[in-house]
Amino acid sequence: MLLKVPGSGNVPIPLVVPTDAGEFVKALTKVPPGKNVLAFGDLLLWSDYVKLWSKITGVPAAFEHSTVEAMNKLAPGGYGEEIGEMYAYAQDFGYWAKDDTSVVFAKDVSSNMLRFGIGLTCLFL
Repeated sequence: MLLKVPGSGNVPIPLVVPTDAGEFVKALTKVPPGKNVLAFGDLLLWSDYVKLWSKITGVPAAFEHSTVEAMNKLAPGGYGEEIGEMYAYAQDFGYWAKDDTSVVFAKDVSSNMLRFGIGLTCLFL
């Protein structure tokens, strides 16, 4: 398997474990108006994500930098371009627009969220 994503690949992507949803909602209740909660269990680079996916599935995989133009060729008609632009934007500006002071991370609001290792979140109730 080869994952091709536009951009540098040096900006971490947020991963969400669905069972964490309750803690994310709880975090929303703790922030003042005008703040935006970015909820995730862990952040990984695309290259680390592919390594983890490969380890779990047993399927050999690699990450490769790509371009919006290459994505458009893979899925013509606008779809590939749209997906490529989405990934490129996240790599250029981050998933939370990097310097946006209105963004707070759920893990910084909720004391029940502790991160353990790559892609794992534990909740202590």
